[in-house]
Amino acid sequence: MRLFRNRGLVFKQSVLMLCGMVLLLGGIFGILSIRTGQLMSGWIGRAAADAVRNAAHQLGRTFLVAEQAVENLAGTLEIITLSDEEERLLLERILRDLRQNCPACYGASITHAPEEGGREPFPRNMKYACFADGKLQYSVLGGSAYPYWEMDWFRKARESEKPVWSEPYFDQGGGNVYMTTCSRPFFRVRDGRREFAGVVTLDLALRDLPEVVDRARISDRGYAFLVSGAGRFISHPKADMLFHGSLFTVADRIGSAELRRIAREMIAGREGHGSYVHDPVYDDEVQIYYAPIHSTGWSIGMVFSREQLFAARRRMEYVLAGAAGTGIILLLLLVVAVSDRMIRPLLALNRAAGEIGQGNFRGTLPECRSGDEVGALTASFGRMQHQLILYTEELQRTAAARQRLESELAIAREIQHGMLPVLSRDFTAGGAFQVAAELLPAREVGGDLYDCFLLDDRHLCVMVGDVSGKGIPAALFMSVAQTLQRDEATRSRTPGECLTRLNARLMARNESMMFVTCFLAVIDLETGDVTYANAGHNPPYRLPVGGGGPEPLTDLHGPPLALMEGQYEFSRMRLVPGDGLFLYTDGVTEAMNAAREEYGVARLETVLSRAAAAEDPQETVDRVLADVGDFVAGAEQSDDLTILCFRLAGVSD
Repeated sequence: MRLFRNRGLVFKQSVLMLCGMVLLLGGIFGILSIRTGQLMSGWIGRAAADAVRNAAHQLGRTFLVAEQAVENLAGTLEIITLSDEEERLLLERILRDLRQNCPACYGASITHAPEEGGREPFPRNMKYACFADGKLQYSVLGGSAYPYWEMDWFRKARESEKPVWSEPYFDQGGGNVYMTTCSRPFFRVRDGRREFAGVVTLDLALRDLPEVVDRARISDRGYAFLVSGAGRFISHPKADMLFHGSLFTVADRIGSAELRRIAREMIAGREGHGSYVHDPVYDDEVQIYYAPIHSTGWSIGMVFSREQLFAARRRMEYVLAGAAGTGIILLLLLVVAVSDRMIRPLLALNRAAGEIGQGNFRGTLPECRSGDEVGALTASFGRMQHQLILYTEELQRTAAARQRLESELAIAREIQHGMLPVLSRDFTAGGAFQVAAELLPAREVGGDLYDCFLLDDRHLCVMVGDVSGKGIPAALFMSVAQTLQRDEATRSRTPGECLTRLNARLMARNESMMFVTCFLAVIDLETGDVTYANAGHNPPYRLPVGGGGPEPLTDLHGPPLALMEGQYEFSRMRLVPGDGLFLYTDGVTEAMNAAREEYGVARLETVLSRAAAAEDPQETVDRVLADVGDFVAGAEQSDDLTILCFRLAGVSD
């Protein structure tokens, strides 16, 4: 103590500062080490959880692609009837398109329900195409050799109205690989009733799924696996566990209650993590992360060696311990010399930060040319200030862009409406007919279209169409279809020829795979003769002059336009003076109320029965629109809605 008192002030200050620094920095670095370890553990855990979620998402996207393809195929079969050859071509086309973006897509099928009163309860009526041995092959399955009606995918689909996934299985006699199948029923309307018409499927080969899982790993000391909804292994590094082993058998083998809990969590479709020892692949303690694949009921798990997973944390702890000792010595040497130099710019920086915090993003920061922490902090504040300025400017640009987009959509709506014919009360060809129409898009712009124009002095062309989808893509396709339709109508001799030529032009460069249903009629205003062709559109109605029930024109002359090549025929009929035609799109019959109930054909026919004797087509249009509005009762419009009503004033023999 006497030796300490006799020392100079620099020595005393240095010793006291050394003791204080040891206590202070030792505590700070100790807390920092603990906190850093916790943060790194959390980061590692989040990285592993993100990896398993990413793998589940990638697999989920594959399954969603399959579900969408099945939905589209079932929707196509519900609106059109195809021949066996057309079904084969459609299956092969779907598989080739899907194979480009989804290599796991292996096969697809169309299975029709047997006709009532048929000789065989389950004949050979399953059309199946698959990529076997690297080649696209087609076959017809069924009968005793392939009892598809007993298979899981067929029974589940028949009991559901949406896509369902089967448990993994080996498709003996069909695809002859381990697969899982997405199936969906399709229905047809017969005698006013919606009846089960068959099942469509898309198969995924399980051998092609593990590649997606392996790409998502974050450590070389780890592996991934897939389990089905029943807990069976679908993908595992040990081949003897595939399709026969399960997490429960592994848990029983190693005696792990934690792994059994994890297995129950995974088959229940939950996300989480846990740890256990004596893993069958690694003999030490492991960490497992798992996440569900909701579309199939499967689950994906990733197992990591805990020692390897947290090796970076231990290295960081050693680095922090070394930095603590070095920092104490350096701070003792530098604290006096640089304290004043450090405090002054920090105070100035604090004042500038206060101004930025109050909203003055363009305030002046203190100049600091040093390369130490204060200089780095000042530079960071400068970058933060710059990013804040950019962010506010971007917000302003985004708001302006949104306003421009809304304005452009309004202009697009006006342009689209401007392309439609103006059906005023003066458009009557000298009193030979009356016509009225209304188009209500579900969004700012839509895909419905109608047209009504004179081909010459005595022939009137009327048309109503519905493009697949809604919004801007459908509106653009609608504009092209309407322009080409009017051009072909003036050059064609019959409606069938017009639709045939229009179909060929729409199919050219139709990479988006959009299509349009269409009803086209040409009316002789002098004789009342009508020639018409229907390309997959809702049947229009003839409104008799004497009133009574409307008469549907059920003739169908081909599939929707731009879907496949073909020749369209046409039909004939005759209108008497006062008869009318009522054309519409499915936005009328499929309008839904808040309870998700559809307006339906029966309700439309009831309204038309009351409106059939009306002399003014506008009155009929208004009556139907009012009834649809009363039915939906303010519910959001689900699809574009179009109505066109025509009435013949008089004809000459």
